[in-house]
Amino acid sequence: MDTESIGKGRGTLYYGRFAFYGQLVNQIGAFSFLFLMLVACPLRGQVTSKKVLTPKDYHRWSTLEGIQISNNGTWASYSKQYDYGEDTLFIKSTANGPQYVFPGNGKLEFTANGRTAIIKLKSNLILQDLYTGEVNQINACSGYEILQNGKYILVQKENGSNNSFDLFIKCMDSERQFFLSGL
Repeated sequence: MDTESIGKGRGTLYYGRFAFYGQLVNQIGAFSFLFLMLVACPLRGQVTSKKVLTPKDYHRWSTLEGIQISNNGTWASYSKQYDYGEDTLFIKSTANGPQYVFPGNGKLEFTANGRTAIIKLKSNLILQDLYTGEVNQINACSGYEILQNGKYILVQKENGSNNSFDLFIKCMDSERQFFLSGL
């Protein structure tokens, strides 16, 4: 027999297989109780009251649009558009680096190498070097074109005389610039 008894009658204690099952039941019960306490208590503590929204909160709402990622994947951009207030363009490093913010709803393009962001805000063109933070602003810009896979940028500027315009060509890798006036 697998069991060994101590004592006689109803109060007999059994050892062996029965004792093992008794200990197992006690351990499962204790584990279930602890598990229930660990799960139920934190859930109860997380009950929070909801904030009531009023029309005064509507100006905080925005819509994300114009989401772009640079070709090398190190920069992302998006714009927040508000019903009440000025829209904002954001350029953020994907590696927890700097973030650049431009008030106004602008059009953005990254150069092919992902080093420069070209932002058209109203009649201004902003060339933002994303690694050094250097900014070049070109005023009175009526249009632009990126040439040779981002090596050059061609900018058409308004010229106040005789309905003519000026062309400005900038090399993105160096300080070289070309200027053609009165076209």
